[in-house]
Amino acid sequence: MPFLYRMSNLGTHRHFNLRSTEFRLTILLFLLLWVYLIIRAFSVFYIHDEIVTKWSYVIHWNPFPNQGAIDANNHFLLSLLAGFFTRLFNSDSMFLIRLGSILAFPIYFWSIFRLKYLFQQKWNFYALLIVLTTSSFLIEYFALARGYGLGLAFLVFSLQQMICYFDTDSKKALIGSLLGWLLTVYASLTLLPITLIAVFFLGMYTVRRKSYIWILPVLMMIIPLGYFVEYSFTLKDLGKLYYGGAEGFFSSTVHSLTKYVWLVESTWVDLGIALVTGFILFAAIRRFWKTKNLFDPKLLFSIFLFVGVASILGQYWILGINYPEDRTAMFLIVFFFGALFFALDDLKSNKVVALISIGLSLAFFAITMNFTHSMHFVTEHLDEELVRNIPLSVNGTPPTTAGRWNMENDLTRELNLPLRVYQDNDDPHDTLVDYMVFVPERRPGLTDLYEIAHLDPISGQALLKRKKFLKRTKNLEVEHAIISEVEYQIVYISNLEGPMVLRCSGKLEQMTELKEIFIVFSSEDSLSKQQFTYEMIPMIRNSKISDSGEMNFDFSYAMNALEGANSFAAYIWNQNGEELQGKIKLEVYAIDE
Repeated sequence: MPFLYRMSNLGTHRHFNLRSTEFRLTILLFLLLWVYLIIRAFSVFYIHDEIVTKWSYVIHWNPFPNQGAIDANNHFLLSLLAGFFTRLFNSDSMFLIRLGSILAFPIYFWSIFRLKYLFQQKWNFYALLIVLTTSSFLIEYFALARGYGLGLAFLVFSLQQMICYFDTDSKKALIGSLLGWLLTVYASLTLLPITLIAVFFLGMYTVRRKSYIWILPVLMMIIPLGYFVEYSFTLKDLGKLYYGGAEGFFSSTVHSLTKYVWLVESTWVDLGIALVTGFILFAAIRRFWKTKNLFDPKLLFSIFLFVGVASILGQYWILGINYPEDRTAMFLIVFFFGALFFALDDLKSNKVVALISIGLSLAFFAITMNFTHSMHFVTEHLDEELVRNIPLSVNGTPPTTAGRWNMENDLTRELNLPLRVYQDNDDPHDTLVDYMVFVPERRPGLTDLYEIAHLDPISGQALLKRKKFLKRTKNLEVEHAIISEVEYQIVYISNLEGPMVLRCSGKLEQMTELKEIFIVFSSEDSLSKQQFTYEMIPMIRNSKISDSGEMNFDFSYAMNALEGANSFAAYIWNQNGEELQGKIKLEVYAIDE
């Protein structure tokens, strides 16, 4: 209880009754939500971005800018924590990868709770608390291996510390806020513009208070934030700041939020948001006119709401950066509702609006809560049966399979099923494989050749089974011992005379999760060297390693004979020239279509 006492106390003159029914119900709400998120962290399978994070930034620990693959997908603080936990517990389990996000939820919840003393009417406070902690769209990121949950947690913590600093002139709160803002941008680079504005605001207040010695910590923030600014421009120059839209602020940003917060997209909702925002602006001007204090704690959410919108518009108009969408614009939800309920409280509105907000929030949560899938990434849900129902063999060889992104590979690995390729299948000519995991509507013609063996009722993805398996005739077989510490080892090169199935089997020894070993299949024009097919199978990401460091594999790949391609190759790519032992056998089967 002493910890909760400190969490609920901004200063010696502001105490909350920890034995009150209200506080006990608040603790109960927190525990129920946290347990819900913990269960989801176990039960909801990875989304695509989490898998990329896991293998690129956690297993290969790259928690800082310019490490590993340079991409906005690297949420540094999440990568740091996930890398630490996987090494501490010697496991790459899904829960440990997400543990950093789960531990951020208490920071988020109790930082909001510490704003309670600012409210004149408790119903406005509890409306804010419930709206921001029962939105499935917001809180699901506290159970995913993405940096958005961590970013929201430290965003709210930093705002709360700013309020404490402006209200009490506490230097501890100043340092807490500065550290919080640094962690905010380290967790989610999308919050860099807001962080820059916040630090400038802190500097303004410190100068105003003539606390010149304390301007030094503020100025010291220039170094790390300048580094993040430089890295952001690097991402922009590389075309990595692609997420978002250019259709307009309402079309790209607002609509991408309302469909998850209120489950609707409508011009009526746009009108309602515009009216409420106008009300917030009126209330903010009214309060500023009355207090003449730009650093009024009760104005902070309103200031950040309008400055945040201005920042988004400025980034688009000046730098050409897309309007943020859904998860990259979530901070606007926090600012919007914070500003709204502070405005209602300042105008001493009755509790009707607050009670309606609480009721709607709980209703939306009841409708959207689940233990199976992400609310935002619903199309990425993978039913286990999509991979379990694939047989071990077709016509005497392992089945050829196709899929989408990396998710089928990781699900197969998690279930300890035989390694499969799940090769690309987006093009019209990709109809050779025996089974594919795909959304049938994306290629309507598929149903002429394939039937649905299993349909995922959540995502709409289906396991498609070929109505008639293609005959295959074995033409040749080659076998090699794997050469250690060689980057490229050719397995077989030959003319490409028609479609074929390549069966690849063998054993890799001395394997660890850090060894990037790939088996690559490619086809090209031998004269122009134009490449037509390139399929890279990351062995460590598709199959588990035994306790002895061995990996046995036996899978098939369907090679199409595309027009212009006259040769094909199969080879091992030992990316870092690792020490390796084992053997590999390649069998080539001609396909009779």
